[in-house]
Amino acid sequence: MVRSEDIHPRERASFEERLAGRYTAPFEETPWVEAPKLVDARVAIVTTAAIHRSDDRPFAGHVGDYRVIPGDIDYQDLAMTHSSTNFDRSAYQQDVNVCFPLDHLRTMVESREIGSVAD
Repeated sequence: MVRSEDIHPRERASFEERLAGRYTAPFEETPWVEAPKLVDARVAIVTTAAIHRSDDRPFAGHVGDYRVIPGDIDYQDLAMTHSSTNFDRSAYQQDVNVCFPLDHLRTMVESREIGSVAD
């Protein structure tokens, strides 16, 4: 997706004008909860890339279900069953971290940037 600052100023102004007032976050009465520091946080990944364990049932279209992937899984035990003909799987096939950056989270745990990876 293009970055906002890379869009021509007139086009960006038009886009921002069309979006103005369409959505207002409902947080006026909801108290914010301060998140833990990343060094203390347990981090999980939520993805819509139809990635699951190889022995799980494949995703079947627009069902809206989910699969739990353990934090210690080996990438060889993952499968992708995204069914769109418009979806290019080549990046995923070269590096799963494109869709499911578990290696990066593990590195962040090792370097003590985050507390842990969810189970």
